[in-house]
Amino acid sequence: MGLILLQFLEMLKRLPNFCAQLQKEEIFAKPVDSSGIPFHSPVMQLVREEMLTAMRSVVPEPKPRSLKWISSSIPESQWDEDLALHCSADYHVNNACSPVLFYEALQKIPPNAITIEIAPHALMQAILRRSLQKTCVNVGLMNSKAEEELPAFLQNLGKIYQAGASVHVEKLYPQVPMPVPLDTPMISPWWKWDHSQDWPVIDGRLAGSGGSGAVPASASYTIDPFSADSKETFLLDHVIDGRVLYPFTGYMILAWKTLCKLKGLDHLKTAVIFEDINVYNATILSKPIRLDVVISPGHGQFEILEGDQLASSGRIYIPDEKQEFYYNNLKDIKTSEIADRTELDTDDAYKEFLLSWL
Repeated sequence: MGLILLQFLEMLKRLPNFCAQLQKEEIFAKPVDSSGIPFHSPVMQLVREEMLTAMRSVVPEPKPRSLKWISSSIPESQWDEDLALHCSADYHVNNACSPVLFYEALQKIPPNAITIEIAPHALMQAILRRSLQKTCVNVGLMNSKAEEELPAFLQNLGKIYQAGASVHVEKLYPQVPMPVPLDTPMISPWWKWDHSQDWPVIDGRLAGSGGSGAVPASASYTIDPFSADSKETFLLDHVIDGRVLYPFTGYMILAWKTLCKLKGLDHLKTAVIFEDINVYNATILSKPIRLDVVISPGHGQFEILEGDQLASSGRIYIPDEKQEFYYNNLKDIKTSEIADRTELDTDDAYKEFLLSWL
């Protein structure tokens, strides 16, 4: 045991130089203060039995683990074994003595997850940002560099709430018996407007179109196919049951344009993914109409409103994969021999458009 301990101390001395070498090679590396305990290394096997005895006094009875519990100490091929199925003293000791399968565990995190790091230093934030999709929200509850830890903790709870999770902050305070005594002071006199800074006020819709943070952003579109110089006169040909209707796919186009507008992108050159599309009302084009598109940048949820009526909703987001979406040269598009022999007249083309709700 003494020889192994000396070898470990020698490795510990080399750690700063090893991290510096990795950083020169542009590999993320950072030493972690583990209080002198080499967790997740073979050295821990020396105290495995002592740890197991102590842990069994803390976790005397194994309990079934939740399906949402992603193990980073046991390979997925062994998740059906008894050790992986229960929260037990053996599981936690095995965790401390085994290497961390962090990359494999991250692959199980869904693309719209909110990850919450419960640790004193929040060391994993950089790794989470690099490894997870951009649609994930990563929050570290504690910040060792914060001048005041409590306000920083509460701010991080606010970030979790902004991301869409329910935060029961009342659990942080002592329970108040009801009804309260008659002499309980009112809290309203304690609320004061903070006039220490001046904030310019602009039109609310213009403010919303910025699309920053989790605040819903909006854009408005006027659809007028009746004017002489309109570029939307083709919409008048979309007739169903004798009525001129705004095409359902038009809602998707508006959501597409709005998302790309918020990101500063050209929608004709930006691939997007639609999910959970719902259409609630048919929009009749008997006069110029106005459609408002509201998008939540954090989640990609969108709603399209005609006045006070919800016309359509769904989810839209830009995929992470850098895929080619358009061709700079139309001659580069490969067509089949059948397509070369296919000819459509005007009636056939309009029929196909009609069947596709275009």
